[in-house]
Amino acid sequence: PYTTLFRSLEYVPVSAMDTMPIDAWSGFWVQVSRNLDILFPPSPGQPSPPATMTMTVDPLRYYLVSAPLIPGNGDQSAVFGDDIGGSPEVEWRVSKYNYQTGSFQRHTGTGSIPGVIPGRGFWLYVNLETQKTLGVTGSPVNQSSDYALKLLANGSSWTNHMIGNPFPYPFRTRL
Repeated sequence: PYTTLFRSLEYVPVSAMDTMPIDAWSGFWVQVSRNLDILFPPSPGQPSPPATMTMTVDPLRYYLVSAPLIPGNGDQSAVFGDDIGGSPEVEWRVSKYNYQTGSFQRHTGTGSIPGVIPGRGFWLYVNLETQKTLGVTGSPVNQSSDYALKLLANGSSWTNHMIGNPFPYPFRTRL
């Protein structure tokens, strides 16, 4: 159903993903040729996740990110902007790939693109000269069952999606 996963700007064959951990906060690309439910099985024996998770971002760099918790407010301004400061389009940018149009949608204000949820990937760009620490406060996805993410095909031969690790710990795919 899918052949290649993309981590940031690096192409990785799906067969190699079972040996590569996907860190908390990390996003990646997936190509599907039909509608597909991706199941993320939790790793047994993980410690209880904290209520707040942080990530340090370097200046003037793109990150493919996914939230490791279910945020209380999933709007990009609440998840990213409150820690970076300033306004979208100036000090920071968040973009979501629209699989139906094959183009990117940029966050320009509340509700302009789908909200942040675990498993959904976003491009984040920090347009500042200093390092920043992002924090998201929320609750973890259910740790006792698989976390499902529905990926829809757009009718073409391949459809791209930005997804990510929905867990607050490194995740290893099981192929």
